[in-house]
Amino acid sequence: MGRHAGHAAPGPGAGRGLALPALACLVTVIAWGVLVWFAIQMGPGAKRGELVAWIGLGTATVGAIGCLFLAMLLGTRVYDAVREASTPPSTGGGKRARR
Repeated sequence: MGRHAGHAAPGPGAGRGLALPALACLVTVIAWGVLVWFAIQMGPGAKRGELVAWIGLGTATVGAIGCLFLAMLLGTRVYDAVREASTPPSTGGGKRARR
């Protein structure tokens, strides 16, 4: 290893892989909202004891939980990618920093 063994600076296409996870995160948040709305709409029918409403309510609830979990996972990846792209490259430090 020579003197200039630090990390290379990110190039102009460093954030290129960010669009797909960001779009997927947006889609899952929208799907979560739709499923929550559907579950709210099924509430009165379930209150009356309709089996179909209970099945729809349970399915929408489980789907909304899955969508929100997936949105949080994707959102974390997007956040990490944005943070990594905006972090300046390290200088590597001196001999003392490598210990």
